[in-house]
Amino acid sequence: MIDEEAIAAAILRAASMLGNGNASTPMGAIEAHGLKSYQGMEGISNSLDGVAYSLDGIANAIMYLADAIKEKENT
Repeated sequence: MIDEEAIAAAILRAASMLGNGNASTPMGAIEAHGLKSYQGMEGISNSLDGVAYSLDGIANAIMYLADAIKEKENT
């Protein structure tokens, strides 16, 4: 016969071991998930900063080209 309470207790105990630095906390699994989510979001944020910087460079290049075309048309 399956001892459902023992299985549930084992799952809860294992989940509590998933804290940061192998800390055993009641919120261990949630804590670990939160940390990984934060790290992932931080990586996305850094990537988007790079994209924004690149787009700014492209915008500046287009402005220089437009200025050069206007200057050439005026000569």
